[in-house]
Amino acid sequence: MKNISFRNDVLPLKNQLFRLALRITLNKAEAEDIVQDTMIKVWNNRDKWSEIDSIEAYCFTITRHLSLDRVKKRDNQTDSLDNLPIERPDTTSNPYEKTSQQDHIQLLHQQWEVLAWLGPSCQCMKQHDGCPADGVDETHTAAAQLAYLTCQHHRSCSRSPAGK
Repeated sequence: MKNISFRNDVLPLKNQLFRLALRITLNKAEAEDIVQDTMIKVWNNRDKWSEIDSIEAYCFTITRHLSLDRVKKRDNQTDSLDNLPIERPDTTSNPYEKTSQQDHIQLLHQQWEVLAWLGPSCQCMKQHDGCPADGVDETHTAAAQLAYLTCQHHRSCSRSPAGK
C-alpha cells in the first residue's frame, strides 16, 4: 500500500465529489454540505487508510451514500395538511367580467334567433338542391343561394370561440 496524504490524495477530489453530489441531489448547497461531510468522514477514518485499496473509490462511495441518504430524507419530509392554506375558487367577478358574460349570452341568443330563421331556408335550399335549374325561378334560386351562404357563415361563427 502506498502512503495516502489527505492534502495530495483526498483534497484534489473535492470538485469531482461535488459534481457527483450535485448530480444526485440537484441542490448546490446540499452538495457542498455532502462534500464537507465526506471529507470529515474520510479524515475521521484515517486509521483505516492502510486497509483501503483506492482512496478515490472510498471517497466516491461515501459521497454517493450520503447524497442518496439526503435525497431519501428530503423525499420523506412532508408538510402537515393543517399548515397548508386552503385554496378556494375565486367566485368574485369584477364588473368587466360580468359585462363580458352578459355580452356573450346576448350574442348566443342572437345566433339562436338567426339559426331559427335559417332552418326553413336551409331546408328549402336542400329541397331545391336536387332539382334542375330551369324548374326554379331566378328569385327563388337567389334566396336559396343566400340561405346557403348564411348557413355557411353561421356554421363557421359557431365553431370559433365566442363567435369571433
